[in-house]
Amino acid sequence: ELEASLPLVGDVLRFDATTTLSRNKIKAYTAHYSKNWSSDDYQSEEFKNTDISFSPSVTGSGVLNYQPLKNLGFRFTGIYVGKQFMDNTSDNKNSLDAYFVGNLSASYSFKPMAWGAIELDFFVNNLFNSEYIANGYGVKYIDEKGNVAVYQGFYPQARRNYMARLTVKF
Repeated sequence: ELEASLPLVGDVLRFDATTTLSRNKIKAYTAHYSKNWSSDDYQSEEFKNTDISFSPSVTGSGVLNYQPLKNLGFRFTGIYVGKQFMDNTSDNKNSLDAYFVGNLSASYSFKPMAWGAIELDFFVNNLFNSEYIANGYGVKYIDEKGNVAVYQGFYPQARRNYMARLTVKF
């Protein structure tokens, strides 16, 4: 795991980054495929040194912070998640593609009275309008012809979207 922060222009412009490189393996794994969900009639398959589900080998993010004024700031955040498998069999047909998504935010704060503060934030999530899937499931089973098949479901993420936040502090 690596983490870095680099001031580019004093306190005005800063770049922060983090990345994780890992090998997430199971030494020995037995998968069981059933003909139907309540049957004891199943087929087994052995796997050695297989990837752990939902454990990408590469993740990372980069954040560019721009603070032109004490109470005004902008932030661009880029997030990368590598390919990941939806089960412990390392089957490419049962995996999620790697993706990159960028988010942009602006923040402004002010004190209208001596006793409180107001913060206004505006967010543009998925700035580049990427189509990506961050989660899903895949269940292997034995079909009517006796072949191992996969039943899958996916959770596509929102395209570009906007959000605003008002925070009042007393």
